[in-house]
Amino acid sequence: MRKILGPECTFIVLNMSRECQKKRVTERHGEDANEDFMNMLIKFAEMYEPAGEDEENAYNVEITEDMSREDVIQKILDIVDKLEKEPKVEKHMPWKEGYWYTKGSTAWVMIVKGDTSETKNIVALDYPDAKSMGSSTWTYAMTTEEYGLAEEEIFNASGVEFYNLRIEYDMGGTTPFVMNGVLNDDGNKLYMKGFTGKMDVHDWLDDDGLEKLKADRQPFEAPSSHYTPKPNESGKMFWFSGPPGAGKSTTAQLLAKDHDFIYYEADAFFMFCNPFIDPKTDNPSMATLNQKPLKGLSVETIKAVESGLEAYQMIQKGNGLSEEIKEMILPMLHEMALDIGKQHKRLGGKWAIAQAVFNRSQRDQIKKDLGPDLNFVVLNLTRECQLKRVLNRHGDDEQGKQFAEMMVKFFDLYEPAGADEKNAYNIDITEDMSVEDVLKEVLKIVEKV
Repeated sequence: MRKILGPECTFIVLNMSRECQKKRVTERHGEDANEDFMNMLIKFAEMYEPAGEDEENAYNVEITEDMSREDVIQKILDIVDKLEKEPKVEKHMPWKEGYWYTKGSTAWVMIVKGDTSETKNIVALDYPDAKSMGSSTWTYAMTTEEYGLAEEEIFNASGVEFYNLRIEYDMGGTTPFVMNGVLNDDGNKLYMKGFTGKMDVHDWLDDDGLEKLKADRQPFEAPSSHYTPKPNESGKMFWFSGPPGAGKSTTAQLLAKDHDFIYYEADAFFMFCNPFIDPKTDNPSMATLNQKPLKGLSVETIKAVESGLEAYQMIQKGNGLSEEIKEMILPMLHEMALDIGKQHKRLGGKWAIAQAVFNRSQRDQIKKDLGPDLNFVVLNLTRECQLKRVLNRHGDDEQGKQFAEMMVKFFDLYEPAGADEKNAYNIDITEDMSVEDVLKEVLKIVEKV
């Protein structure tokens, strides 16, 4: 609400004990009020939080049983009077407004206005109506040491000893990601730890910078790849699915590196960047962030992907896989399948596709789009095994734990392949299995198919 209404919005939270609440509700609805109704109101009370001690523009009023309405109003007026007497402090915002970009996450731009920014895909340069994938609030440090010492890599690059900027990202989940960075004196360069755990340098873009960014993209119809096209040798497609951390991308990468497959990273499709990741890269999942962005996408494709990503954000907020969310995801899967079919026809060969598809109904839809040459291999694992693998990928610091928490929310949504499901196979992964062990099981399926 603060992001929508701005700094003039002030919250006053009226708190009271359960006994006080019950007495007040009884006075309002009478002694004969429905018991279930009363219990419902009391249950709601457990969900409310008082204003935090460090929460800006938020105040608590503690209500007791002996207080009258006039007493409560007086306490509120005291807060209003206090606020009106306080001198207004203008927020210090030494950064430049406009487009910011980092090569550490090539598909996105931050569009900064005042103390807020919107993160959009680069397609926004051609399609300004592209939806925001997340918002953030920028706050400059009031004192030199407020945000703590900068990490060594950031200090060496920026020459600044202490962090001076804090950015809180709202990515659609329940908890914002908080990152500290160093802003240079000119307000046009920002050094901070990125989502990969490495330092990113964000640059403000002038008009020339924006034009260069537009030009430095690849065609959506035919992005570059590391493979020799064999359009006359169309082979089978193996689609690796399963929860985050199951090893989908790693498995597909190894098949491309050592077994003459073409590796298509479908997460790149959602980011509108090149899906053909170098098979020799160290971390294929994270390498997606550095792939070349694409140009020439249709508005239909853009809107389908936006609908799917909005559905994922709803899931992150705890909405589960409702019928509404399922319907929002289907157009995205259809557009993705169409692109895979088109690229498969262009390049030929055997394919290894990595992307987490939730359930059988989604797999069935994709099979209709891609035909009988498609086989799903579902990598299943326990919740404990998933958490361990995700932390290994993102790190076990606070930021890594936040990522892991977000990923684990999706765990229960994934269904294994059904016993009667055609062209679909399960591999159950245990904590003691190595990457090579998983690959051996995959190759048994490939050989059988």
